[in-house]
Amino acid sequence: MIEAERLRRENVESQLEGLRSQVNPHFLFNSLNTLTYIIPEDPQRAVRFVQMLSKVYRYILEIREKKLITL
Repeated sequence: MIEAERLRRENVESQLEGLRSQVNPHFLFNSLNTLTYIIPEDPQRAVRFVQMLSKVYRYILEIREKKLITL
């Protein structure tokens, strides 16, 4: 019974890691597309967007290994 629970937990953790690896590329792709449209319209806004995107990615890297985070 303990072995079955351990296997179930490893499976769930593996699924979670798979989802994490899928989310980051999509997030980056969407962010870069957004930036492409902002640059010609409002360069200052584009700079702020990149600064905020940098902060988001820094946060993602800091919490990447944590199982739970505070919202």
